[in-house]
Amino acid sequence: MDRQRRYRDYESHDLVGTAKLRGWLTTGAIEHQILAGVEVSRFEQDWLQLRSNVDDDT
Repeated sequence: MDRQRRYRDYESHDLVGTAKLRGWLTTGAIEHQILAGVEVSRFEQDWLQLRSNVDDDT
């Protein structure tokens, strides 16, 4: 008779965000385009895994 029980607890927490900025700047005869950006978002995951090969009928 072989019995096994397994327990796994997965957890993940992430935070990311986005912001973009675009503009133009002229210096003398030259025109420059300025680009800047930031990214932000949030993600959370909690997962519990319980496994068993034990026969419940015994």
